[in-house]
Amino acid sequence: MSTFDPAKQCVLTVGESGIGAECRARGLRCLETKTMFGSGHLSKDVLSKQTIDPTIGCVVVGIDAELTYTKIAYALACLNRTKDEKGDRSDTENNRGGEHRKHTG
Repeated sequence: MSTFDPAKQCVLTVGESGIGAECRARGLRCLETKTMFGSGHLSKDVLSKQTIDPTIGCVVVGIDAELTYTKIAYALACLNRTKDEKGDRSDTENNRGGEHRKHTG
């Protein structure tokens, strides 16, 4: 399992500006979907061509009064990218239809 490295990676926040402020107060570099996308929506075609920032190492989600599909899709793409890099596809392969299954043994 890979560990978040704040010296090399940044945090993507989905939520109000307070989440980003708290991350920065703790010395973390932060990208905020609120700043990146506002309350706007990107079409599926445009979103699929959106470049995922390779320095994003984790995603933090909180309350967002202007939550959009665009923000959710971008955050998920970031999580899937980091999972692909780690070679760990078990979560998405075993988590179909929104069901959460915990594997033991």
